[in-house]
Formats: sequence, structure tokens, C-alpha cells
Amino acid sequence: MLDPQYNDQYFNKKDFDVKLVIDNKEIPAHRSILSEKSEYFKAMFSSDFAEANADRIVLKDVNLKAFEYVLKYMYINSNHEWFDKCIPSEELFEVLACAQFFMVDLASRLVKKLKNIRRNSLLLNDALAYSVDELVSHATEHILKQVTFCMNKQLFEELSPLAVEHLLKLSLHTLESDIFKALVWWMRNNPVHSDAFPRLLELIELHLLDEKQLEMLFQPTPLIERDFYETLLTEQQILAQRVQKVNNENVVKDNFRIVNGRKVLKDELNLVLARNAYCITIDLKHLFVLNCLKFDLKVNAGYAITVSKNMRRWECVIDHFEYNCVGLQVLYFDECAVRFVSIRFQDKFLYADISVSNIEALYSTDPFEKDHKTGLSIPNHHIETKLIDGYSMNDHVNHEVGGHDNIIYQFLQPYVIGSLKLLLNEESSYYVEVATKNGEWTRVFTEKHVTGWRIVTFVHQPVLFVKIVGTMAPTEDFHLYKFECPARCNTASPQKASMRCPYRQTSERMRRMLRRKYLNISRAKRHRT
Repeated sequence: MLDPQYNDQYFNKKDFDVKLVIDNKEIPAHRSILSEKSEYFKAMFSSDFAEANADRIVLKDVNLKAFEYVLKYMYINSNHEWFDKCIPSEELFEVLACAQFFMVDLASRLVKKLKNIRRNSLLLNDALAYSVDELVSHATEHILKQVTFCMNKQLFEELSPLAVEHLLKLSLHTLESDIFKALVWWMRNNPVHSDAFPRLLELIELHLLDEKQLEMLFQPTPLIERDFYETLLTEQQILAQRVQKVNNENVVKDNFRIVNGRKVLKDELNLVLARNAYCITIDLKHLFVLNCLKFDLKVNAGYAITVSKNMRRWECVIDHFEYNCVGLQVLYFDECAVRFVSIRFQDKFLYADISVSNIEALYSTDPFEKDHKTGLSIPNHHIETKLIDGYSMNDHVNHEVGGHDNIIYQFLQPYVIGSLKLLLNEESSYYVEVATKNGEWTRVFTEKHVTGWRIVTFVHQPVLFVKIVGTMAPTEDFHLYKFECPARCNTASPQKASMRCPYRQTSERMRRMLRRKYLNISRAKRHRT
């Protein structure tokens, strides 16, 4: 239905005040309507240009048929959806381009319609050809999702050379060999675009492929001149040997590639295992000298870190397969040149829900020490822990003496340690056990009737869990006020350290009073029995 306000004006060819000329055809129109509906004409008629007062305006490089649709839209009520249906689907992009040029709000409606009716591959072709950025982003995003979930050799099917080039310039999250196979398939099915083959092949990292894969360019028939191929391969091999070293800066940049695994959050680096996979592998896109890797592990799992320059030879730099790690992992290893980093898990079925986030790869200048026998770090700072057994109160952790519970801390990752530091504010007896697997404990230290800061020392060994068991306390519960690991080398004597602690050592008189109270409670229990 036409807007009653402009109905008569649209059909009345006599009552006009300007003629628009396209391809020698004169189109009567009204300045007031053009100015109201088009920012382009509004600026034209309110400026000092000659067209502002001209009776006849020639519009160059404008598609006549598309403009007639846009002009008709300016004369009708834009809320009526029937107008969209009257534009043939093959002319939608021409009309869209015209509406965008003349700054008519029809463009937003056509963009929405095209998102719903066009396949993403065809949509990307036209969106690139007409430079419609919103549709380019929309189609690209959906095609990239397809790559993540199901990469196959028909990825570039129906795409124009411009669209193929557009995708190849992005970080497609899959193996380089898969991208290469998809391009070769497209080349063999689109010989009419052979002039674009060299330009597209330059976007493939041929040096990452093996000889059998590269031979696909020449069998059964050559797709490219061999001289061009050999020159390109040599140039890439030389460039690939360049190594960068950046101190204390994360080199996992926005253009990194996920080779194995998939991204689950758009704005965060949160990766999960892909279906039927047992590792998460990222491509840094360049060789970097690294000695440190950091990431958050969402669930308890064992893993190993392997690195490579070219995905053909891999080196294991961290082996935590036998340990249940969780949380922030801060891993140090001997410096080496790295492009690909792979986090490998033991069992692809058991760890189907594993995810890692906030991955950082860097060359750290922080001093670190590593145990050469186990490859585990020897910490020189306080280790972050997680309390997995015991009761956490405001200023202490406790457990019932003689009960079934204990105080157990878990490190986020295994370390080689040989000391702990505990604060006891009441005279107590206790022992300490350590383990790399919860349940397989080794007793390493025992003390009786002590108080204040306690330095626990034992033979250096791999540790993931620490259990502290109170065997005597002034009350029914054993209280632990502070836990540090490792014990700092510059620790003062227990007496002086306790005086500096906010939890002051209980006075001798108070300890005797608590001791008598504890003994009286024990006697009363025995008397009742």
C-alpha cells in the first residue's frame, strides 16, 4: 500500500519540481520527498552546489532499474513488508548498493533479508563484490564455524576467486594440509579461474606440507607451473627459518590459529577438545624463542606439552601425564624455537569435556629452577594451593583430632619441594604426609607439643598433595593458622617469626588453661563411659 501522503505525488508526473536523468531517461521527482527520505539528496539540495537549484540532475554510474526500486521505496510507507517481495532476488544486491549510495534506510532491511535467504558462500561472493561489510562479516563468521566443526575439501565450493582469497587471508582454524586440499579441489573444479591460481597459492604455507601432498598440484595434470612452485617454496622455507625473541611478552596474538580443538567463546581464548581428538594445538604463525607457557585448566587432568617448528618433529617439554592438575598452570622449560604448541591429554574419551583458557606463550626472564630428573619446577616463591579437605574458618583451617577428616592441600600443578612452613597458635602435635596421587601418602615429618611458626623439611621430591594431620591439640580440633610452601630461606626463628605474625602466639598461661580444659573434657568422657 502506498503512503497516502505521497501516493498522488508518485503517480502525478505533472506536479514535480526536479528531473533525475539516468542513462538518458528522465525521471520526474519531488525535492521535498527526496530530501526527507535520502541523506544524499538532502545534502545536495541544501548545499551551494549547482544541483541545489537545478531543474535537471544527471546521475552517473547508477543502475537505472535499481534506482527505480529505491525511488519507489522513498514514496511509500517503509513499514509495509510487501515491498521487499517485489524485488527479484537476483537484483537485491544492486538495489542494496543503490540504497547505500543514496543513504536510504531501505539498505538495513535488505541486509536483514539477504542474511536469511542466501547461502553463506553465495552471500560472501556478492557481499565482497559490492563491498557490503556487514554481510561480509556475517557470511565469513558462519563459514569459519563450518571449518571449526566440519572441515572438508568442498569448503570453497561455489566461492568466487575473490571470496577464496578473502578466506585464505584469515586464520582458518584447521590443519594447513586441509586448507591446501580444499584449495586444490577448488582449482581443479574451476579451471576458468586459472589466472588466479598463483595468487591464491601464495597464501598457502607450502613449506608445512609433505612431498606427497605437494604433488597434488601436478597430478593428474599440472595446475601451476613447476618453476613458479619451486621458487615460491624456496622463498617460504627461507622466511620460515626466521626466529623472533621477545622478552616477557605473550606471543599468542589475535591472528593465531587453532590447529586442533575449537574456540567456544567469541571474546575469550577458551578452547576445548574437538570431537575424537586428544589434544589442543595452536599455531603462533611465526617461530619464537620460548621458555614459558601459561594457561587455565578447567578440570583435573594430566597432560603433556609438546612443541614443534613445522608439525613434523615434536619435542616434549613438559610431562604431567601422571598428575591431576587444575587451575592456572605456569610451566617453565629449556628455551627453544617454537611455532606450534600442543597440549596433549591422556584419553580422548575421558577428557571429552576438557577446556583450557587464557593461553600465554612467552620468553620469561624470571629466574626459575627445574629438577633435571623429573623435569618439574622447583619453586622459589609461594605456591598457590586449593584446600580439598578440612574446614576453612575466618583465620584458620581445622579438623577434628582423631576424626576421619584431615587438612589436605592440592597444588595446581606438581612441584619438587622439600620444605613447608606452618603456623600453630596453640601447642599441638601433628605429622605431614605428601603425595603425587591423592591416597598414596608418604609421611615426611612429625612434631609433638610445639607452637608458633614451624619449618617442615624433608627430602626433595615431587609433590602435588600435602596432608597435615593433628594428633594432639588443646581442644577437640586441630587448628592451622598459616600454610606456606616452600618455606622461605630467610625465615627467622619460629619465636621471632610468630611475634611478627598478626596471629600472635598464645601466652603460656593461656596454653596451660586450654590444656587443663582439654584434659578435663577427656576425663569426663572416660567417666561417662
